[in-house]
Amino acid sequence: MNWELNKILELSKGKVVLLADDERRTYASGDEAIKQLNKEYKAVSIAPEDDALVIKLEENQRVGYDSNSDFVKSYVAQYGREPNMFDGD
Repeated sequence: MNWELNKILELSKGKVVLLADDERRTYASGDEAIKQLNKEYKAVSIAPEDDALVIKLEENQRVGYDSNSDFVKSYVAQYGREPNMFDGD
């Protein structure tokens, strides 16, 4: 779970409803919801509903490093080394 979602749930002391993976799950508090989340999610919407805070979630897709991508190959051809975010190139 990302930092922002974690902080929102920590601050939610009342009932929380999470909409994720085509399911609607209700928890007594944000702390209870945190304990049950087993994937990396990000919040895409937040709204009040009756006596609960409803948070719609999407799985947070991480982009991995692919040393065989066209970008990396062209970078290596041009600069003679793999890209590094700390180089400033």
